[in-house]
Amino acid sequence: MDLAHWLGEAVRAIDDWSDSFGPFQPHPSLRVSDERFAAAFGELTERLTDNYPFFHPRYAGQMLKPPHPAAVAGYLVGLGSRRTRPLLAKARSAATARAR
Repeated sequence: MDLAHWLGEAVRAIDDWSDSFGPFQPHPSLRVSDERFAAAFGELTERLTDNYPFFHPRYAGQMLKPPHPAAVAGYLVGLGSRRTRPLLAKARSAATARAR
């Protein structure tokens, strides 16, 4: 499975959904140049280099197996959906209750 391909499809699906509401002018605060984003994204990925969970079989804290690429794509596309927000909130609430 080609994760990069499906992440692109996820972006296209979110764009299509957003476009279905008609054209609009984004707020100026949402305009970020590629150069500025690249700097921030580079800093983020650098910070995550020595972080966990790390999905590799040689990592001592590894879960039983890494997430399937389909799960990664589904999770990421779901982050932008109004329909998934209540599900994520419910999951967070359940996880918090279990932790107590």
